Amino acid sequence: MVRSQRQGGGAWNLLGTFGFDPAQAPRVERPGDHRGAADAIAWVSASAEPNRVVWPLGPAAADLYDVQARWWDYATNAVDAPFTIRHQMGEAQVAVDQTINGGSWQPLGSFPFQVSGDQSVTLSDGGDGGEIADAIRLVPAARTASRSAVWSFQVPTSEDCEVYAKWPRAPEQASNAAFTVHHGGGAATVVRSQRQGGGAWNLLGSFGFEAGVDYRVELSDQGDGPVVADAIYVVPAARVYDSY
Repeated sequence: MVRSQRQGGGAWNLLGTFGFDPAQAPRVERPGDHRGAADAIAWVSASAEPNRVVWPLGPAAADLYDVQARWWDYATNAVDAPFTIRHQMGEAQVAVDQTINGGSWQPLGSFPFQVSGDQSVTLSDGGDGGEIADAIRLVPAARTASRSAVWSFQVPTSEDCEVYAKWPRAPEQASNAAFTVHHGGGAATVVRSQRQGGGAWNLLGSFGFEAGVDYRVELSDQGDGPVVADAIYVVPAARVYDSY
């Protein structure tokens, strides 16, 4: 059988399921005329109890919550990774495809939770590939509507200004963060990938502003990954105005 060592690094990758006799001395061989890394082999009984990762849940207030999971997507991951959500009213089974949507929060469903009790999310390794247990979070259902970060500013003279945004370096952030710049001619929405340009000032555009008027830049929290509101600065002709 052939496997790509360009994917699935650092994880156990399934080679297959086979029957063995106790008297046999099974072995796995890699042809010596092939380049590649020979690291380790693990034998696991196909009938053994599955491994599990459990996240206990105890929110600060009893409410209806959206349960969200995050993982890193590899081609060798399971397409049916089995999550079990134990909540106030019982249990729910959810299977997710972990070969896609890596690095962003993905919904498992909405469930009621109490402050304390037997509540948890469990991920077992009973899928058809590798399962990634990265992180779980609860988001109050009432907060799932779009929210925005807002930076307000004025300029001392009426002129065109360049508007820049900054965010930290993180590959899991949104590739479609939407900034809305309110300027003298109205409003313009500019989409930028926060997976690139981290730690640097990134140009959103050049706009006209009138002196003494309140303007703002808004950043929506809706995207295909986490959206980070770090800093904005506006550059008129004479000086720089920082807003943190």
